[in-house]
Amino acid sequence: MPPQPKPEPQFFKSGVLNVDKAAGETSFSVVRRLRRLTSAHRVGHAGTLDPLATGVLPVLFESATRLSDYAHRLLSAMRKEFGGHAEKPAAGEEGR
Repeated sequence: MPPQPKPEPQFFKSGVLNVDKAAGETSFSVVRRLRRLTSAHRVGHAGTLDPLATGVLPVLFESATRLSDYAHRLLSAMRKEFGGHAEKPAAGEEGR
């Protein structure tokens, strides 16, 4: 009987991981690094933070990536309800 190939280890079957994104890092770079670290096939994020912004970036794995559209609609509804808007950094703070 020939040896059977071992299945690839899969660390995240499905789920959401909240990542504290540092300034200077893009949302895509966070997703790319987690895809490489976890060997997950489908990885996405449920919100875009520009490279200068810091904060929580929800990263979705495998079948949880289907939640992305729902998360974007929810965030839009919350912004409309609460009148939220991103505060811009004061002059000179962007380069820090």
